[in-house]
Amino acid sequence: MSKGGTTIYYDLAADEEVFEGKGNFQFDIYRLMRKATRNQWQKYTPITNVLWLIYVERNLYEKLEKNQIGTCEQRLCFLQFFASLERSQTVGDWLYSTEMPHFLRA
Repeated sequence: MSKGGTTIYYDLAADEEVFEGKGNFQFDIYRLMRKATRNQWQKYTPITNVLWLIYVERNLYEKLEKNQIGTCEQRLCFLQFFASLERSQTVGDWLYSTEMPHFLRA
């Protein structure tokens, strides 16, 4: 993201604790993001958006399961919708190559 020609970012390299955490998938995602960016956070690296969306998807799915939100079939559809995300290099590529589930179509 940029504003007035200046890139806006948060330099996670300055916060080593983010990468040392254990017991939450979020910390694994941060470590993968650090590897993908080579710890150079100011450069736009689209795969980090993919990684973060994977984290969000898994977190949402866990909550859907835990709270039994939706039917089993609907939760399976949710998983299937995100299945190809891990093979994508950008969120845009994934969206353009993924068929929207029936409940998201207009």
